[in-house]
Amino acid sequence: MGFFNPFLLWALPLAAVPIVIHLLNRRRHQRTPWAAMEFLLRALKRNRRRMLMEHWIILILRTLAVIFLVFLVTRPQLEGGKGLLQARTHHIVGLDDSASMAQRQGTGNVFTSGLAQVRGIVAKLSASNDGDVFTLMLSSERGAQPLVAAARVNPDLVQKVDEALAGRSVGDASLDPGEFLSAARDWAAEMEPEAQDVHYYVVTDSRTHDFVREGKPDPGVLAHLQGMDPAHQLMTLKLVGGGDVANVGVTGVRRRDRLAISGVPVGLEVEITNFGDETSGAGEVAIEIDDQSRVVRPFEPIASGERVLVDLTHTFREAGFHGIVATLASDRYPIDDSRALALEVVDVSEILVVNGDQGTSQQESETFYLNAALEFGGDVLSGIAVTEILPHNLADEDLSGVNMVWLANVPAPLPEVAQKLEEFVAAGGGLVVFLGDQVDPERYNAALYRDGEGLLPARLGELKGDVDRPDHVFVSDPTHFSIQDNAGYLDFLLSNMVLVHRYFEMIEEDSSPLSVALRIKGATGSPLLASKTIGRGGYSILFGSSADDHWTDFCITPAYLVVCQELHKYATRQHSLASYNLLTKDTFRLEFDPADYRRDVLISGMGVDGLERTFTALDGAPGVDGEVSSSLSAPMKELDGLGLFHVAMTPQRGAVEKRLLVRSAPVDEGQMQRLSRVEWLRSYPDFADRLEILEESGSQVGAREPDRGELWRLLAFGLLGLLLLETLLAWRFGRR
Repeated sequence: MGFFNPFLLWALPLAAVPIVIHLLNRRRHQRTPWAAMEFLLRALKRNRRRMLMEHWIILILRTLAVIFLVFLVTRPQLEGGKGLLQARTHHIVGLDDSASMAQRQGTGNVFTSGLAQVRGIVAKLSASNDGDVFTLMLSSERGAQPLVAAARVNPDLVQKVDEALAGRSVGDASLDPGEFLSAARDWAAEMEPEAQDVHYYVVTDSRTHDFVREGKPDPGVLAHLQGMDPAHQLMTLKLVGGGDVANVGVTGVRRRDRLAISGVPVGLEVEITNFGDETSGAGEVAIEIDDQSRVVRPFEPIASGERVLVDLTHTFREAGFHGIVATLASDRYPIDDSRALALEVVDVSEILVVNGDQGTSQQESETFYLNAALEFGGDVLSGIAVTEILPHNLADEDLSGVNMVWLANVPAPLPEVAQKLEEFVAAGGGLVVFLGDQVDPERYNAALYRDGEGLLPARLGELKGDVDRPDHVFVSDPTHFSIQDNAGYLDFLLSNMVLVHRYFEMIEEDSSPLSVALRIKGATGSPLLASKTIGRGGYSILFGSSADDHWTDFCITPAYLVVCQELHKYATRQHSLASYNLLTKDTFRLEFDPADYRRDVLISGMGVDGLERTFTALDGAPGVDGEVSSSLSAPMKELDGLGLFHVAMTPQRGAVEKRLLVRSAPVDEGQMQRLSRVEWLRSYPDFADRLEILEESGSQVGAREPDRGELWRLLAFGLLGLLLLETLLAWRFGRR
């Protein structure tokens, strides 16, 4: 048995007070002979045994009353008590320092209020829970050593916690409450031999997004509550922060085009989202590029939960990495007022053109007009570098550095070549197929359509058309990516200037969904230009006629140049920027040849003095060719700050090469809606015996402790019963 206040057990000798009083009262009596008393004494002797029993009963009841009173104030426990030396309860305090705690509140922020609440908990424990065990954790460091680990609760704990919290500021990662509570439970398990009772405290802004997912309780929090023993464990949630949820943030800075090429205008867009419950006002967003050019774009009021896109076009004159930063006017939540993009710009886009008919002269070649339309004046204008090969060379061609493949009147490829093209498109590449007199529709269907599972968007039918009576072109889908940016212009040119003499019929089937941009004659005519997506964003595009002027005059009109450029713009292999644009929870990974670069890579924040960290790459196992590559892993949680970072790589020979890296907070961190106490109980309705929720201005933390088998309620009722029984018996015996 243990006691909450063991030192008050020194009051147990007070149980002798009724006995002492009884003995003193006996000594006060003096014997005086009196004749009349003789008769009474003889009667008294006859009732002596009964009266002695009554006195002992009253004395015992009074002594027990004093003992019960002493035990009541010392609060005995049947198990888990701390006695005089043993720790009784492990108090684990978790402080939420996620990005959402940066919301401004008064002269500070919500995290400042959280620090004050933690200090209040420590002060209360130090005053009333001497001898317990205390642990302090931060949500951003749930996998690391706690700030204060299993320290004894005593008057020195206040200073120890103050030192641990000194200089601490809000982090920029998101809160995973399930992992956080799991780490706290692991620490509690390590202290099991010393403290059977655990009291969890979580100081948080209690965002709905963190604790309730799609209207359901967070699985991690739910599992933690279900695993708690209500007899020995309690979780207290201390809710901090106000009710202001108004917030407009930059949630994306993106490249609209699939590729950024030097010297070619690149489309950029900034996404701005209103996370608040009411419509926001109009505003402006400032966009800086490489700290050299700055433009300001206005945006209209944004409805609650809606977003707007602000477009921008910029021409990058040099290949390499460029930084774009979009910034809003500062509000109460600064984390999402700015967002950056690390954009890699390439010199040219490598295009492979397969010529199925060279002709007898250069102008009669199947690809004469196609190459002119793609390069039109050289790569300075288009950014496209064309490599032309013959069909029999396609099997040996390396497509790893190719962005797009154009087949111009190519006979049906062999199965291994068809498989190679399918893998290329499935990996995100673009394929454009022009038909012609070298095409056998049956072999094409067998090799490239394959009942809708192959590359072609549609099954090829018979060769149709009349040389003497050509057909006009109809724009069937102005929103198709090859038409949308120039819909009015192309509709006029294609409808009035382009004639098609010969074409292959395209048979549309439900098994192969396709998007049709152009048709022959009218809205119900055979598709002339159709496309479909394959795999990870790859495009397959089929043009029902030839790429030269043998079957159509399309190639000699301005519309040909525009459509070819648009097909390249929207269907070329997308240059992924994901590896350099990361969230705070991600890891930057990079592989390189140790013969080319040194293993130490320096990552430093742009514009932040002293914010840098060196990571060392590790050598992997030798590959099939025996070569060894170095692999770098840099967890973003080990960096501080948001925005652009320099990645400095040192070649074995030559100057340092710098790349850009972006570290951003998760987009959802902008959702500031908060779970109130009532909403908490509604979301977690079955855990009232192990969960208490306290608002910031509500009752004090620690108002309820886990049930440790304490007897104070029983002792209180026992004391009351003893006093009533003693009073009743004393009155009853006194009347005799």
